[in-house]
Amino acid sequence: MSEANPYESPRPANDTALGDRAKPPSWAWKWASSAGMIALLLSQNSWLSIFAFGAFGWTSSIAWPRLTIRALQSVPILSALLLGGLLITGVFSDDAEFRYVHRSAGHALTILTWVAVPTGIGALLQSKFRRYPLWAMLQSSLLFLNLVIVLECSFTGYMGPAANPDIGEETHNRFVMLHQCVLPALLVVLVLPWFFLHRERRVGE
Repeated sequence: MSEANPYESPRPANDTALGDRAKPPSWAWKWASSAGMIALLLSQNSWLSIFAFGAFGWTSSIAWPRLTIRALQSVPILSALLLGGLLITGVFSDDAEFRYVHRSAGHALTILTWVAVPTGIGALLQSKFRRYPLWAMLQSSLLFLNLVIVLECSFTGYMGPAANPDIGEETHNRFVMLHQCVLPALLVVLVLPWFFLHRERRVGE
């Protein structure tokens, strides 16, 4: 008996034995590997790489379901750690060393989110769209909103006084409101449900 796919919902009792799943098709790992390589090669072309990482998430959840779900489960943990580091270093951003760490952590969070969100969306759609299309689209939209907020945080960071010492008072006030208050609060709210989007379904659930 092959290993159960953690993305699969349990089947009814009158169906084939619970957890019994055919071996992933031989094309799946080839397509997943190819999509991953294409995504890396297209990383300089941002929007094309999003579709490539989405294809990678779709095919990898078929070829390596358990490995895919483990990797995606680690993303919100890493995001939360980076976000915590950003919040702490942001408080002391007047210091050059803290400012450097803050900028580096921001870049790391942006790259992580850029890769993980389309990959996660591809995996979610592959596993849930046929049975729960509205629920799959809602969860995918939540992930995509996370990416949008991270990009907004990165963008507004370049509006701040560290990057532009001569900015006007109005721009500075927008920076304080968006970059230091509104967007971090939204990220905290969005990271929390991310922990439950990619969870392994167990027998009896």
